[in-house]
Amino acid sequence: VLVCPDVSVSTPWAYARYDARQDAIKNQKKVLTTPEDEDYTSHLIDRDKKHKHAESFPSLFNSLEDVVSDAFPQVGMIRRQLEAAGAHAAMSGSGSSVFGLFEATCPEEKLSACVADLRRQWKRVFVLSLPSRWDVAKW
Repeated sequence: VLVCPDVSVSTPWAYARYDARQDAIKNQKKVLTTPEDEDYTSHLIDRDKKHKHAESFPSLFNSLEDVVSDAFPQVGMIRRQLEAAGAHAAMSGSGSSVFGLFEATCPEEKLSACVADLRRQWKRVFVLSLPSRWDVAKW
């Protein structure tokens, strides 16, 4: 499920905001826009501890999501809605779209109810059925 709220996030703004927050909070040299910095592990570990599905989807995160959500609360609202329905969710890119991945075992009624709720609040909600992990191996 992909939800696109009616807000536009500038990519340079999102990265600059992230970098400024890292400098202010942690007073560290590593920031996303520093080309020589290839070690983002500390950011990933801190981020994973915050989210409900971190154990089953440890790589599903977005380092920019916190700063974007602070300025655009819709992003966080959508993520929480998707997670409440059982999805593994994250913001896409520098925002503002949010996607939710539902397990293949998710009951159709539960997924349909989630999509209906999202569509009542947000104009652009898209649903795509992905192949199983076994089919992906054939790509």
